[in-house]
Amino acid sequence: MLKYVIPAFIVVFFLTYFFIGEDFQSVEYFQQNWHWSKVEHYGIQEDERFKFSPQRALNAYKTKSGLYLFGINKEVSISSDYLIEVPLKGNGFYLYKKVGDTVSYFSEAGEILWEKPYQSYPRASYSGKLVLFLSGDQNRVLLSDINGNGIGVKEVNGRFLVDYSFSIDSQDALLVFAGGEIYYINSQGEIVYSTTETNTSSKFFQKSSCLSPNGKRAAVHYTKKDTDFIKILDEQGKRIATVKLKKIYPHKIYMTISDDGLLLINTPDDIYLYNKDEKITEFNKAQHEQIYQVAYYSGSYFLASYKNILVFFDREGNLVKKKELHSYPFRIIPTETKNVLFVETLRNIVSFQLIQ
Repeated sequence: MLKYVIPAFIVVFFLTYFFIGEDFQSVEYFQQNWHWSKVEHYGIQEDERFKFSPQRALNAYKTKSGLYLFGINKEVSISSDYLIEVPLKGNGFYLYKKVGDTVSYFSEAGEILWEKPYQSYPRASYSGKLVLFLSGDQNRVLLSDINGNGIGVKEVNGRFLVDYSFSIDSQDALLVFAGGEIYYINSQGEIVYSTTETNTSSKFFQKSSCLSPNGKRAAVHYTKKDTDFIKILDEQGKRIATVKLKKIYPHKIYMTISDDGLLLINTPDDIYLYNKDEKITEFNKAQHEQIYQVAYYSGSYFLASYKNILVFFDREGNLVKKKELHSYPFRIIPTETKNVLFVETLRNIVSFQLIQ
């Protein structure tokens, strides 16, 4: 009997401590159902009511001495000479050096699968199916599959890559260069569309991007004539709306877009939700925050960061939930299961599930 009581006590303790003071009624059926300590490398028992295993869905996370691999439930040491790239929804990881001539790929068990002569930095899509190899001067991007083999058009070029985005579902990529080039690359490495800004003499500079889950909508942030804008593109790369921002941001801003074009923008000063060029809601922050912000679309709700608080907006722009976290920064990790996601902080990983 005691062996059942102790795990139950641990579950109650974690949920009570980590979510103390939480109002679960603000979003009906939106629940936090699992917690993992990155410090102790230990999580609460998985809730059998949910047909989802958090530990099987997670790949790895970085530690002070290397990586913790969920595939073998073990921390592995990695030399500080190497940089690490981890596909969020995929398996395994990449090792490379800031100044090096090879890239290595390891399985989820930490076994080396291949090493190839790349003098570029690997950036994997969510599943790892498409890998971008970025040149040191940021003017060339090589396109590879998970095995390190060139695919599709093999490479694209532009005037200084400033941002790239992956679609969560289709694993496609949007590449945005400062000089005006935009490439939409599918998971096979083929160019779906490409555009180039022709009038770049009037202080034009592209800075940020995002892709919808299925890749049918994209948004690109840019400066033109001393004003910041965001253009929304359809699946053919045609502009369907333009949003004008209050001020110039000389850096990347964080945003997310739904498959039907609803755009959430999270700047250091404000949070906005737009339907094309019509502003649905505006949430003003008490003070100017740091550059990095969270912006994520779950398929039902928009999630954004405000200080150390995770805020939830519905598709009508209503603020429906606030969740104070114990540390900042944090990020969202998507899963293969609809309406299930992880929130990762410096010390913890928590899973959320929307029950419909």
